[in-house]
Formats: sequence, C-alpha cells, structure tokens
Amino acid sequence: MKKIKIIMTCLCALLFVPNLWADNHMHTLNLQDTEIRLLVETISDITGKNFVIDPEVTGKITVISGQPIPEDKVYDLFLSILSVNGFTTETQGNTIKIIPVGKSNPLSGLTSDHPDQLMTKIFRIKHIPVEDVMQMLKSMNSKAKLISNVDSNILIASDKKANVDKMEELIKNIDRKSDSSIELIPIQHANATDLADTLTQLLESSNALGPQSKIVPDSRTNSVIVNANPSLKSKIMNIIAQLDVPLETNTQAQVVYLKFASAEKLVPILETMAKLGQGENDSQDVSIQAHVETNSLVINAPPAIYRNVQQAISQLDIRRQQVLIEAIIAEVSVDNSQELGVDWFAPIAGSDGDGVVGGSFTGANLPNLGGDTPTDILGGLLSGGLNLGYLNFGTGSDGEQMLQFGGLLKAIGTNGNNNILSTPSVVTLNHQEASLSVGQEVPFVTGQFSGTGSSNSEGSPNPFTTIQREDVGLSLTVTPHINDGGQIVVDIAQEISSIDATAINAVDLITKKRTLSTSVMIPDDSILVLGGLIDDSVQETIRKVPLLGDIPLIKNLFRTKKRTRMKRNLMIFIHPKILKDNLEQEAISLQKYNEIRQHQLDEETPDKFRRGEPLLPEIEDKQQR
Repeated sequence: MKKIKIIMTCLCALLFVPNLWADNHMHTLNLQDTEIRLLVETISDITGKNFVIDPEVTGKITVISGQPIPEDKVYDLFLSILSVNGFTTETQGNTIKIIPVGKSNPLSGLTSDHPDQLMTKIFRIKHIPVEDVMQMLKSMNSKAKLISNVDSNILIASDKKANVDKMEELIKNIDRKSDSSIELIPIQHANATDLADTLTQLLESSNALGPQSKIVPDSRTNSVIVNANPSLKSKIMNIIAQLDVPLETNTQAQVVYLKFASAEKLVPILETMAKLGQGENDSQDVSIQAHVETNSLVINAPPAIYRNVQQAISQLDIRRQQVLIEAIIAEVSVDNSQELGVDWFAPIAGSDGDGVVGGSFTGANLPNLGGDTPTDILGGLLSGGLNLGYLNFGTGSDGEQMLQFGGLLKAIGTNGNNNILSTPSVVTLNHQEASLSVGQEVPFVTGQFSGTGSSNSEGSPNPFTTIQREDVGLSLTVTPHINDGGQIVVDIAQEISSIDATAINAVDLITKKRTLSTSVMIPDDSILVLGGLIDDSVQETIRKVPLLGDIPLIKNLFRTKKRTRMKRNLMIFIHPKILKDNLEQEAISLQKYNEIRQHQLDEETPDKFRRGEPLLPEIEDKQQR
C-alpha cells in the first residue's frame, strides 16, 4: 500500500513539474480520484503556505483543468475544490487550517476574497423591522446562519462570501423609507377609542394592516391617528367617514358598570363636570343617575359630553390600596404613697360636749362624740392600713357615760403598679378614615335631688340621682394617605382612658386619660414613635396643728405626714403596611388568625376539652396548595 502511495505522489509530481517553469509559472491541474491530502501537499509546494489538516478531512477528488492557470490563481481554485467537497479554511497567524464546514467558526478572519470563503457580517437595518428581513432571507437561503436583535434592529449573517454579498445587495434594495405618512383625523360624532378598535380588528382580520401601519386613538381630542401608506390610508379614511355619522337623536343613553368606586358618590361629581362642559348657551339635556343595586351609572348625554364623562369615570373608578395600621402603646407606671399621723380629740363647751378639739384630722369627717362604742365614734376616721385608737369615757353631770378623751394613730401605705401593652390595629382604604373603639360605658354621677324635691302620690319626697355614661377604654382613629415612593401620611388620633383604682376619698370615680392627635409621614412597613411621656414626681404633704406641730419631740403628736411618689413611662408607636394585592391581604389575615388559634391551643386543658369550649377551625393556606 505504501508503494502505491509513493508511486501516486511521484506521478503527481511528474504531472506538475513540466508546467512549473513553462509559460510564466502557469500550472495545469488534472487529477482523477486523488487523495485530498496529496492535493494539499501539492498546493503547499506551489504557494508556500502552511496547512494543518483536520482528521475528518478525508476523501478523493477529481480535478479537470482545460488550460493552464497563473500561479496566483491556484489557491482560489484550491478553495473552490474544498468548498465543493464540504471543506473550508480558517487562518491562525501564518497557518491555515483545513476543516469541515460544520466545524468552522464564523467569527474567524478571511483567508482570501474567494466567493466560497465563509464570512460573517453585521447589517444595521434602518427602516423596516429586522424580523421581517431575517424571515425573507431564511426563505431564500435556509442554510445560512442568521441572528437578529430586535432592540438594536441589527442582523448578523454567516455564510459563504458570495451569499453574504448577495444578502447585502438585497438588504440595500428593501431597507428604504416607506412612503407612509401620519394623518390626524378628528372624530365628530363617534368615540375615537371604539372606532380605532373596530378599524384595527377589521384590517387585521383581512391582513391589510401591515407591521408598519398603525391606528392609534387620542381620547383627549377624540381623534384617530393613522400611519399607513397612501392607498391604505385612503381606505381607512373612507371607512371612518361612513362610521362617524350622527345618531337619530342628539343624546345617547349608556350604562356604565363601576368596579371599585361608589355610583352614588360619583353622581354629584359627574353632574358638575357635565354642566361645566355644556357651556352657557347649550340647552342639551344631561342626565346621570346611580343604580345602587348594580353599582352602575345610567348616563344620557350628547356624545361629546358623554366622552368627557366616560374619561373621568375611567380615571376615578380605580382600585384603591388598603393599609394595615398597627399602633403599639407601652405604659409602665409605679404609684407609691405612705402616710403616718396622730389624731386626738376631746369634747368641750359644757357638760353636753357639743364641741370638739383635736389634732390634724386627715379626712373630711370628724369623730362622732355621741357614739357609745369605739366603732361608732371612730368610724368616720378609720381608713386602710394600720389604725390604733384609744378612748377614755367618764360620767357626766346627768350621770350618763360620755367620752372625755380619744386618740387615733394611723399608718397607711399604698402601692400601685401598672404594666400595659396594647396593640390595636385596623385596616382601611387609602384616604378613608377608620376608627376602632374597645372599652366600657362607665356611669358618672352628674346630680342628686332629695328632700324638697318632687313627691310621689303619697306626698313623700322622691329622691333621684342623674348619671351620664362615658366610654372608658381605648379608641383609635386613623386616615392614611399613600404617596409616591411608598411613603404614607397618617392622620392619627388616639385616646387611652382607664379608671384610677388607687384614688381614695374621691366623691366619684376618677379616670386617667392619655390622648394623642398628630399627622406623620412614614415609609411603608416601618415603625415610628409618635410620642411619649417620662414622668417622675414626688409629693409630700404635712397637716399639723399650728405651733404644737412644730415643737421638737412632741410635734409628731400634732401632725400627719404623707409622701407620694409617682413614676410613669409611656410610649406610643405606629406601624403602617400597604397591602398591595390579594395575596398579601390573605397572608396578613391568616397570620392574625393563626396567632389567636395558637393562643387557644396553648391554653387548652383536658377540662376545657371535656367542657367543649369553642376553638377556631384550622384554615388552609392557599399559597401552599
């Protein structure tokens, strides 16, 4: 086998040698079923080029040359032979690779200007869509590699140089400015938006509306803008002239169903707008009524006014966002008081003891000197805490027992601690006020009537007491306003009231009240402190008998000392969150629901289970389905 290859190589060399120096370096190639590698070796000898042959480049070729060719044309003939047999070349520095066409890299440089050489070129399409150009070229040459970019309207083509040159010539012929022009057609009687939709559907169904033709309505001027070639534009204008005709009556009744807005609330706004649109000299009747059951508007108005009303409805009937507003109230208060004093008393002014002299009485009551027992005498002076009393009785001039001297030592301590954490929350629409109130109606005495008042049928007095009930508890009133960028302006008024359990010696109930009213701006899903109070007060009260209450050693027998310390920390926070869609609303609602249900489960005991106390049912999360 090796001998045969050597013989063939010698024959090829002998075939070329006689022509190498003849006729000014002219060469004649005549090969019959010759190995392609032998041809590559021969071309390398003639041109002096370096070749690298891919292992897949195999096979036999046949070349018939009728006349000699110049040496500088031998390489072009070689490229044609490779192209016919499915091979091509790529240049890397001073080396030329011979590879199958399927393994070629379109981005590699050209080795010559031969028509069969593979090349890649970028075309920038200026006037027509690049997708249309690519579709046209693919239908003509399915083997070419074509890539388009719609954003930049460019086309990348990879094929033989001869084919790419033909593509370039074709693109130059079709990528030209269109003879279409833009026309603004005012509509007198019909609705421009409805008319543009009708024309678009009609022309698209018949494929008459090309990619470069557009029909766009302008609702503000009630006009139709047409961009098309002269023939299509003339057809469109003819159809518009036939459709834009007045109705038999000058008014048209329409029913508009609202999606989000309230029909009753829109009627006054639309009626005012319609009257302003009529003008002073326009006597056309306009009627706008609300149908509450279907939340719709029945509009009877001329076409021009109806178009304005319909445009206003489309801008007002929009979905309003909802806002979840949570308020956090944290209050910690400590109220401690201590009281220590001595009260003494003795009757004066005669044997009947119709007077009294004594120390510093801490209350509004005096001792009952006519009482027979210690409880009767000291009952009005006793209070909570430690009470130690002494009473001395003697015999009066009439022989009856009477009080001669008494004393009372009182030591009282009061401690009151409050730790309150409230988190009221409410959901409301944007720009819609919402309120939440949780508390009790507590009666307060406003008046009492007895004695000389009105009498009943028997002639005896009919005493009565008047009261007024007031809310005591927590109330929250908010109005959110959503601005651009997720900022929320919240108008908030909050009140916290409670009954003071530590108050003593009061005529009626005493309530503690904390109110806050403000407007703030806060980003969505953020926490902002609205205000607070840090109060620490000490109050000391001394009630004494003049002079006697200041004598050293014995002064404490003629005085009562009370010391009260009150410390309060109060902070109020707000946390608004925009509920952007139904999924977010459902997630928040499910979270609150599960918190209550979990609290029930945590406190459930076997006794509660046997008693059958109610338990919230479990709700499946739709997002996890």
